[in-house]
Amino acid sequence: CAGNYFLVLDGPAPLYIGGLIKEILARNTFINEYIHFNPIFVPNSISYIITTPLLCFFSPHLAEKIFLLCYFVGLPYSFRYCVYAINKQQKYIAFLAVPFTYNFLMMISFYNFCMGFVFMFLTVGFFYKHIMTENTKWHHYLVLFILFVLAYCCHIVVFGLLLICILFLYTWFLIVKFNFSIAKWFNAKTFSLIFISLPVLYLSWVYFKTIHAAPGQFLYLKNKELLDFFISARFFTIFNEGIENVHSGFLAILYISAFFICIYLFLQNISTSLFKN
Repeated sequence: CAGNYFLVLDGPAPLYIGGLIKEILARNTFINEYIHFNPIFVPNSISYIITTPLLCFFSPHLAEKIFLLCYFVGLPYSFRYCVYAINKQQKYIAFLAVPFTYNFLMMISFYNFCMGFVFMFLTVGFFYKHIMTENTKWHHYLVLFILFVLAYCCHIVVFGLLLICILFLYTWFLIVKFNFSIAKWFNAKTFSLIFISLPVLYLSWVYFKTIHAAPGQFLYLKNKELLDFFISARFFTIFNEGIENVHSGFLAILYISAFFICIYLFLQNISTSLFKN
C-alpha cells in the first residue's frame, strides 16, 4: 500500500458503495431519489459496513488502507486465536495462515469473502474456549450470536463453512462427553445454541429464496470449474497463472497435508481435555 490506492480488480467498489450509503444516511435528496436500501439483510456486505463509517472521518484511500489493514492483521491473528484456544502448545501452526492473506481472491477484490475467514476463525476459537466448557455464561451466547451475524454479513459460503465447523465441533464434544446417549445431547446448552442460530439461519433462507440470476447466467461456478479451481490451487496464483500454477500445486499438497495433521492434533486435544474434565 505504498501508493494512494491498493490496485485490485474491483477495488473501488467498497469505497463507492460505502460512499453511497454515507450519502443516503446524510439524507442526500438527489441520491435518495434513485437509490434505496435493500429490504433484505443480505450477506456480502461487511466491507460496506466497515468503510461507510471510515469514510465519515478519512479520505477514501486512507479508509481503504485501514480496511485492508484490518484484513491483513486480522486473518493471521484470528487463526492464531483459534489455534491458541484449542491447543496452546501448537500456537506456531498459526504461521500457516500468513501466506493465505495475499491470495487470488483478495486480488480480485473478494474482500467480503476473505474477511469472512477472520470472523470464522474468531468464532471457532471463541466457541471452543467459551461454549465447549461447563462455565458458559449468558453473555458468551450473546457474543457468539454477534459473531454469527458478522460471519453472515461477510459471505454466505464462509458462514456455511462456519456452521459445518461448529456442528462438527459440538457433535464431537457431545460424543466424547456423553458417548452415544442421544437423550443427553438435548440439554440446555444444545437448545441455547439452536436458539441463537435460528435468526441467522432464517436470514440465510430468505436470501436463497429471493436471490435470482439473470436469464442465461449462473449464480455460481459450474462443478467442473470449481473442482479445477481447487485442484490447481488457483487461490495461490496472484499474477501469472501459467507460471505460478507450477508452484501452487506443490503448495496445495503441502497445505492439505498440514491441514489433516492439524485436524488429527485438534481431535486428539479435544478428547484429552474433555476426558480430564
